[in-house]
Amino acid sequence: MEPEILPCPFCGGKAKKHFNSGDERNAYAHTVFYRCETCFVQRGATGDTSKRGYADNSTVEQRAIKAWNQRVPPNAALTERGDGK
Repeated sequence: MEPEILPCPFCGGKAKKHFNSGDERNAYAHTVFYRCETCFVQRGATGDTSKRGYADNSTVEQRAIKAWNQRVPPNAALTERGDGK
């Protein structure tokens, strides 16, 4: 079963998946991102290149979906002032 891709948080548009395959310059790290087809905002993830050798691309797709689907709760900036109010 395919994971749910939420509509764009800004305009409600449909997101389309994009994939780029890296080369030897970036340890063959893959990049997956979702871009709104209406307003072109995008979020994504890249393979982990923190270790020697080839990039770990095993979680790129899941992290890209999580990044796209992440939402800030309504009025979060207004309610989290840090002063207890």
